[in-house]
Amino acid sequence: MEMRFLTPAELEHLADIIDECYRAMVLTMAWATLRIGEATGLRRSDIGLVAGAIRVANNMAEVAGKLHEGPPKTAAGRRAMRLPPSLVDELAEHLDRLSGATYVFATREGEVLHAEDWRATYWRPAVERAGLAPLRLMA
Repeated sequence: MEMRFLTPAELEHLADIIDECYRAMVLTMAWATLRIGEATGLRRSDIGLVAGAIRVANNMAEVAGKLHEGPPKTAAGRRAMRLPPSLVDELAEHLDRLSGATYVFATREGEVLHAEDWRATYWRPAVERAGLAPLRLMA
């Protein structure tokens, strides 16, 4: 399947439709080109709100039902980047709502997200409701 990229309007529409708890995750994954494992492995210490930057240093992978944290898939996967001000604001609000969690994108209870559960419960239904199917995340 050929890769499909969302327009800014489609991305905003999808972010508006997905559960509010994961709006910042969808926007961050798109703007920072994060794979799902990089997003679920992102720690609060990887976000620099004042500098408007993000550092990708971790990857969360699930193997045989167990989560394993390690470096991104490739050496080039370790990276830092600046974020648009609108996304920095979105992340600041998100982090305020999810205070105390180690990971930036976690369950409502602050637990580590299991990527496949998140895809099935939140991502795919939101993509369907937004009329954007088929659309896949970077693995």
